[in-house]
Amino acid sequence: LDTAWRSTGSGGKKTVPASYRIFNLGNTSPVTVPTLVSILERHLKVKAKKKVVEMPGNGDVPFTHTNISSARREFGYRPTTDLQTGSAFFLPFGPFQWRKLCKQGKEEPACGSACLGF
Repeated sequence: LDTAWRSTGSGGKKTVPASYRIFNLGNTSPVTVPTLVSILERHLKVKAKKKVVEMPGNGDVPFTHTNISSARREFGYRPTTDLQTGSAFFLPFGPFQWRKLCKQGKEEPACGSACLGF
């Protein structure tokens, strides 16, 4: 954390505003990891290689979801598509290419996280 003072200023307060902003764009309907994996398996038509491990007790959170309040406030973002529907629309396009790369054993950035476990 040698650089923390430079990024936050004295006392942890920013000295200048950030030059950019990041917005979460989910639908705020949390799903479990097994549900997400099941949806991916179904749409990618690939069985995941699962290794279920016990939840570590070192600060991992058992539950989280997307906070879209900034996106809602700044540009009226009001999501209406659930994960199942959005996945059915999106997955046939992008990750199909990722899956093809994964099956070829290529470790390329385009393969992304879709290679993990599939």
